Amino acid sequence: MGSAGGVVIQPGLGRAADVYGYGASFVIAAVIQALAIPFGILARREHAASDPIDDEAGPARLVPEPDLLGPGIGDPGVSDPTHSR
Repeated sequence: MGSAGGVVIQPGLGRAADVYGYGASFVIAAVIQALAIPFGILARREHAASDPIDDEAGPARLVPEPDLLGPGIGDPGVSDPTHSR
């Protein structure tokens, strides 16, 4: 369904903008988006383990990113290169 938007819907909305104007094209896009609401509600009711939907997604629930640069200056076991002997 994701690629259908780019292949089918976008050219159709472009044609609608050409024929009816941008305002009508936005209204048509809004109607198409509104048609997706029942599917979102049904997906929430499924409680599928593969697609969890959390109401309380906040900073406490985020997974911390790994330190991609490795140990830095000031970390235990790392010497400071600016203080040479």
